Amino acid sequence: MHRRGATWIYGLVITLGLIGTRTVARAEENSPPPAAPSDDAAQKEELHKLERTPLGPLVKWLFNEQRKYFILPVVSSGPDTGWLGGLAWYQTDIFGKDKRDLVLGAIVTQTGQQNFMFSWTEPGIPLKEGRISASIFLSDNPNGGIRYFGEGNRTDYDAVACNYRQSSRGLGLGYTYDFTKRLTLVGFYGYADNTFGDPKPGFDLGGNRFASRPISQVHPEVFRSLEFQDGYRSATLSAILSYDSREKKRLMRIGPGYKWKLAASYADAAFGSSYDWITSSAEFSQYLALSKSNKHLICYRAAATRAWGGHVPFNQVPAISSGTNRGYYSGRFRDDYELEGNLEYRWYATKHLGLALFGDSAKVFHAGDPVREALFTDFHPAFGGGLRLVIPPEIVFRIDYGISAEQSNFYFTLGESF
Repeated sequence: MHRRGATWIYGLVITLGLIGTRTVARAEENSPPPAAPSDDAAQKEELHKLERTPLGPLVKWLFNEQRKYFILPVVSSGPDTGWLGGLAWYQTDIFGKDKRDLVLGAIVTQTGQQNFMFSWTEPGIPLKEGRISASIFLSDNPNGGIRYFGEGNRTDYDAVACNYRQSSRGLGLGYTYDFTKRLTLVGFYGYADNTFGDPKPGFDLGGNRFASRPISQVHPEVFRSLEFQDGYRSATLSAILSYDSREKKRLMRIGPGYKWKLAASYADAAFGSSYDWITSSAEFSQYLALSKSNKHLICYRAAATRAWGGHVPFNQVPAISSGTNRGYYSGRFRDDYELEGNLEYRWYATKHLGLALFGDSAKVFHAGDPVREALFTDFHPAFGGGLRLVIPPEIVFRIDYGISAEQSNFYFTLGESF
């Protein structure tokens, strides 16, 4: 989930930030000389000190290394959604079974948006190194609020910005197999039923008069298309092969190393899809340590996505993502191909708190564009910084602020950007 414009994160998130800030300050003031105990021992001592403060019970619960679940109530407000309330629940090793995981998320907003997702992962089926997962989801925006900007890499925001309403519900079935601790293959079948429409009359999207316009007014060719008027079913078979050389903890990977990932998905009427198309992607990331403690890392990433086939639905065309190009709305630019590049400095100040500075850049281009124009011109850069909070069992909360030539945005989500 990312928040647009001015965003206020209340309750537990503010508390986490205060705890993390205080932890960093004390750790720096009392940092031991080289002959002193290890960083882990010093950080544990800092937590013990915090446990003796009025915040002690909360600190002890938040940073309990033995806890295998986390429940987070979310309350926030932003111009796009108004007030938002939700719940995120993650639990691992349920009933004592290693890697038996549960994920549950639910969000309701003042503007009528409703999102629900449930996933269950069961290990050891049919092989010890494999695990099967099943999920269901619902995403309903009955009034509007899904931004659309058309296709192309040089579009003017004021000319193309608009929004529509969408309702999607579906299910997924996946299988993960670990060849080694570093090499993993994921197979996945996903099905979704999608319906679309103009936003409700008078719908206001964050006070932005351009984005508040209905899609029928700005992009009538999309509004009149069969996939928009009748909706469509997407049914895809996907495969993802990935390799990650970094140290693996229970849920996350840390320290220096590199990662690559190859992915492909195929939608076909034989699987239940209304249209046939293929999407493929490749990415490479490297994480370079700047110190022996691995607290300071320089990380970079390059990625490419391509979609083609019989008919690619308007909202499945490759597009830049606000998750990896922080400073733009997701879908701001889309076309046949999409390229991304990221550079990020990460400082893990303590075991539970980190800071980051980043530069992101992305672009899209059309099949048949000259190579020089496609690969070397008109990228869309963004810059910013953020806060990382790591709460057992290894849940990473990421709060970033990105700035681009068009806008500036807050992003509040789970997991590192790459």
